[in-house]
Amino acid sequence: MKLNYTQRLIASVSLYTSLLFCISLGAAWFTFEKIEESEYEASVLHVNSLIKSLMINTPDLESTHPQSGIGLYLSNAALPAEFTEFKQPGLHRLANGDELIMDYHPTSHQPYYLLLAPPHQYEAGIDSEFSDLIVLLMGLIMATVVSGGMAWFLAKRLAEPVIQLKQQINQLETKNLRLTVMERDDEVGELSRSISALVTRIDQFTQREQEFTRFASHELRSPVTILKGNIELLSSTLSPTPRTDRALQRMDKATDRMSALIQTFLWLSREGGDDEPEENLIDLAQFKLMVDECLQHIPSDEAKRVVLSGDTIAWRSNRFLISIILENLINNALKYSTGDILITANDNHFTVSNAPVNITKSSSTGLGLLIVQRICEAKGWQYQLDASDDIFNVIINCVKEPTDTHH
Repeated sequence: MKLNYTQRLIASVSLYTSLLFCISLGAAWFTFEKIEESEYEASVLHVNSLIKSLMINTPDLESTHPQSGIGLYLSNAALPAEFTEFKQPGLHRLANGDELIMDYHPTSHQPYYLLLAPPHQYEAGIDSEFSDLIVLLMGLIMATVVSGGMAWFLAKRLAEPVIQLKQQINQLETKNLRLTVMERDDEVGELSRSISALVTRIDQFTQREQEFTRFASHELRSPVTILKGNIELLSSTLSPTPRTDRALQRMDKATDRMSALIQTFLWLSREGGDDEPEENLIDLAQFKLMVDECLQHIPSDEAKRVVLSGDTIAWRSNRFLISIILENLINNALKYSTGDILITANDNHFTVSNAPVNITKSSSTGLGLLIVQRICEAKGWQYQLDASDDIFNVIINCVKEPTDTHH
């Protein structure tokens, strides 16, 4: 499960607090246990010293069975069998928790054993430790809850400016790239100022690009208009011959295409513009005609390399945009291949395939592909390029869904 910034902060603070609390409690518990153990051992040794004094003052002292938690064995004969394994002087902890001291008589220098078995105190100690453990666990739970609440409060306070900055960024629009700077002296304020400066630079760059496109298009329209007018003048003044008619027709189509290209590039420069190109129904015959028009300005020996195949299609799309895509893909394929170029149209897409040659890492695959990709992005069409050493495929899905041919 992916956690957001606030949740990660709460979890981190809670975990850190709980871990710190556990370490502190563990260290305190260990210290107290060591202190209690050392104090208990000191008290046991003190009892042993008292017994030694008693032995000196009472020579006829006899062995006693444990009474009130204390037993004294002055000879091995009186010693229970389970204690015979202890041969070294000192304090020994038994399996049941009792303490056994093995030492030597101060006068006879014979070994004796002192058994300390305070059952009530031992059980009380266990109960006390269990109670302490319950208290510690309750303290851990309370510390976790309190730290979680504090972490939630701090996370909300810390995440609030970040959330505000995110909302401002989400509300940015292409036509109005302006981000209000958050007047803060912390890292969030620095981030806000950095993002605002970046957005301003992007907005200025976009405006310069759009203004250049508009100015360039405006300047290009004037010579195109002049060319169009002079072609009409030549058509009305020159003596009609097949040769001049063909030349004038080609010039007239070229100026029409240039004018349409200018309008298309203007449309591409207006992100989210209202001048959406008109869409019409395109069938296989019209698609073949569009391919033939693209081949008119190509030498005949090169044009013969282009092979068209396809099924019945019915696309509702913009004819001129598709012709621009076709012209760029065909020119790109002719430039970077020597074999046949296969154009296949079916369903809701068409494919241009060729076997690439002389393409290295340092060479380009053609500026035309960038124009094709830009048109597809603007129209929301799918653009797919599959390139390998043997084949170079460009697939264009020019409609979102297949059009019903009965309507």
